[in-house]
Amino acid sequence: LITLKTENLLKGLNLVASTIKSDPNLPILSHVLLETRAGRLRLCTTDLDTGTNTFVRAKIDEEGSLAVPLKTCLNYLNTARAEELILKADNGRLIIKSDDGQAKINCLAGSDFPFQYSLISKIKTNFLLSLPGADLRNGLLKTVFSSAKDNSRPELAGILFWLKAKDLILAGTDSYRLAENLLRINKAGSEEVKMIMPAVSGLGLARILTDELTQVFYSDNQILFEFADHIFTARLTEGNYPDYKQIMPTNLASELVVVKQELALAVKRAGIFVGAMSNAIKLNFDDQSQKITIRSEGGNLGSSDSVIKAVSFKGPSQEVAYNFQYLLEGINNIAGDKVVLATSGPDKPTVLKGLTDDRFTYLVMPVRV
Repeated sequence: LITLKTENLLKGLNLVASTIKSDPNLPILSHVLLETRAGRLRLCTTDLDTGTNTFVRAKIDEEGSLAVPLKTCLNYLNTARAEELILKADNGRLIIKSDDGQAKINCLAGSDFPFQYSLISKIKTNFLLSLPGADLRNGLLKTVFSSAKDNSRPELAGILFWLKAKDLILAGTDSYRLAENLLRINKAGSEEVKMIMPAVSGLGLARILTDELTQVFYSDNQILFEFADHIFTARLTEGNYPDYKQIMPTNLASELVVVKQELALAVKRAGIFVGAMSNAIKLNFDDQSQKITIRSEGGNLGSSDSVIKAVSFKGPSQEVAYNFQYLLEGINNIAGDKVVLATSGPDKPTVLKGLTDDRFTYLVMPVRV
């Protein structure tokens, strides 16, 4: 028998919902484990690659566990008006009682749920690092978008976690563009560690991270994040991440500083007129006028030309074509109000950074037009 507030249960269920999986062959994966443990109510979901575990405040009068269909439970609770609920297990069903009625939900046995405490215990024996959750969330969101969207090369569909000295380096690439973010850490347990976390797991983690201190643990094939009353685990991707440091350009021929908002707006405007077969737009960097012309032409759609003034310009004139979406995503992830853009021409990678924050680096390959 469990008594708890409706809002607390809803908050917990929504938090673990990201690792639910619909699989006709394994229907229990669409369920959430409700279990009383150490005087608290534990909620857990897994898709076998990732797992989410959280605790909810509750008054517990009787121990037990059930695997409850998450969607059914959430749909019912979203209609509940009562502030407090009573939960009870009864012959394979979850009974939810409140002042305005009750529901009986058919469940599966909690003992059949595929989540092992031994896995968590094993991973937690190997501490990796700790850092503020807000920093980790920001770093994940600044890199996950750059990872590959398919699994033809699994390592590119992941995020590099690289613990190096006092920095955590996060990187994502699909071979056409690359995002790298450096995060300062509070504490580290090892000199240097490299691992690859699936991008989809990184995005799921970013959605639930709190601002509180996050501790990170790892094993040979698993990574675990613990923050507040939550635990998130993910299976690591096998293989080696590309040695992208070798292709990071240095001493680029032309370097410009532009106002971020002006550049983003001009690129977005040019994107309206790209052709059906190409997302390419052209940027002409003119060292004489110290201006940038952003141009696109989409056949039947028409064309667009925007001109913006550079804050500063070093080096010769260049004309380079880019996938406008790739360029825009990089610009939008740069902190501050000014962007540093450096290039050596139409067949060399272009580097974008913030003027006052060099911990985020974005590299984008030009396209041939």
